[in-house]
Amino acid sequence: LQEQTLRRFEVVAVDDASADAGAAWLAAWVSSRDGSAWPRWRLVRMSHQVGVAKALDTGVRLARAPLIARMDADDVAHPDRLRRQLLYLHEHPRVGAVGAAVEVFHSDGAEGAGLTKVQQSVL
Repeated sequence: LQEQTLRRFEVVAVDDASADAGAAWLAAWVSSRDGSAWPRWRLVRMSHQVGVAKALDTGVRLARAPLIARMDADDVAHPDRLRRQLLYLHEHPRVGAVGAAVEVFHSDGAEGAGLTKVQQSVL
């Protein structure tokens, strides 16, 4: 997300009481940044595991922005994703939700036999 071409956005990262060091890493990363140079990043830690639906609901409730873009911790966004989706919504005011194409890649970042492309469509 730090590479997004759209610079004004908020990140509400909800840690569903994970057992790994991901939340600690994100907290350290956010605190090491100059707050004036980075979008608003907030880490919310759940006291116990509540599941993906309730964790998502918590993030939506705490978000201050009028639009929500959802990602999982292991997702990687194209640098122009947020800007393009926002532009599409502004140009098509009757549209209430947008999605994105997906590319699956191996955990080492290599593409190849495991690569899956999903066709773009408009409902």
